[in-house]
Amino acid sequence: MKPDNLDNIRSQWDEANASLHTLDEENLKLSQKVLLGRMITARERLIGKYRRFSILSAIMTLLWPLYCRMDIFSSTYPWVLAVAGCIFFAIASVTDFTLYQGLLGIDVATMPVNKVATIARKMRRRHRRYMLFGIPMAALMVVLMIISLNNDSGIGNGALYGIFVGLVFGAIIAILLYKNMMNQYRRMINDD
Repeated sequence: MKPDNLDNIRSQWDEANASLHTLDEENLKLSQKVLLGRMITARERLIGKYRRFSILSAIMTLLWPLYCRMDIFSSTYPWVLAVAGCIFFAIASVTDFTLYQGLLGIDVATMPVNKVATIARKMRRRHRRYMLFGIPMAALMVVLMIISLNNDSGIGNGALYGIFVGLVFGAIIAILLYKNMMNQYRRMINDD
């Protein structure tokens, strides 16, 4: 063997050892995350979001009538707004709880991969169907809020601007959350 070949073999051997050392470090970090319980799966993220949304919607169901009693709303329509809001938030709470329960029923340790993917697709489809109902209901809520504004109080224009700013920011946040949740579903379907 020539000395050039031996040097080449040594350099390749050292590079292979360096790659193995890097992989060992990454495996150690991942195993520490798993042992400490900090490894969060797409399923767990979705479950957490649905649980939070369900609780928040249930709280809003209770608080919405108090909001409708504010002076910015006229005395003619607040009961319509209050009833519509309670119905909207109650339905949102139930649908989020249903999706939460559906994902909670997935056991990745015992279920076959195709069954997990099938359930995830079913939950994603339900989520989209619920959105088809929720978006028009939210639009109706905004329209009812605008109709119910009390223009005699002098704060009607400020409240109107507040409604539009809330609508814009709420739509942006909703779109970002929706995209994030659909990515989590995609990960769940593809990875599991």
